Amino acid sequence: MREGETSTTTEPQDEVLTALIEAFETQPDGDTDEFCNWYLRTLEEAKAADKKLDEMYQLMKREIHYRRQALQYVKGPVFMQKVKLILAAQPGTAKSVKFLMGRSGYRSSRESITFQDEEAAKKWAYANCSADDLTLAVASIKRTPVIMAALKKLKEAEFIEAIGGLNETPFHDSVKKDGELPDGVELKPAEDKFYPWIDNLALPVAETKLELEGGKSSE
Repeated sequence: MREGETSTTTEPQDEVLTALIEAFETQPDGDTDEFCNWYLRTLEEAKAADKKLDEMYQLMKREIHYRRQALQYVKGPVFMQKVKLILAAQPGTAKSVKFLMGRSGYRSSRESITFQDEEAAKKWAYANCSADDLTLAVASIKRTPVIMAALKKLKEAEFIEAIGGLNETPFHDSVKKDGELPDGVELKPAEDKFYPWIDNLALPVAETKLELEGGKSSE
């Protein structure tokens, strides 16, 4: 529907909308010139209010983002230290603590590959990967049979120029198999990462007096 047009088939689903429609229906139209100016002015006021609301939303969103950053910067280390103390006092090898509002602790992350020199890594992949592994090394390419067949026939320089990115898989496999780091990559060891997890608590709905008594409320 174009701006300014009204629909005659819309069924109001909101009480506020229903009330506003009734208010406009009871308002007299007046003479033509006065009515048209009033309509355009009211429409523009609504658009301006909508724009102002968007601006306020962005401002509030930014403030909330900064609040979270400030909280994590100032109180995050304190929270982490307190969780560490609780874990240290617990028997066994527990890595997390359950709180009323959620859970916090440490979770293991697997070792990862970082490409420090992509050209050197591409040369290594070209020289050391089998035809099938070479297709696994390629990240940013559409894997159609035609492209894969052409990829295997590329010369080293053509391969380096044609490939936009690399996957970690064959590099990981090479490290596990040979124990040596391929050219152009850095291996980041697995480490335990601290996390705070907040549960989405569903608060119970309070029972009304009517429901408790099983009859009419006396209020």
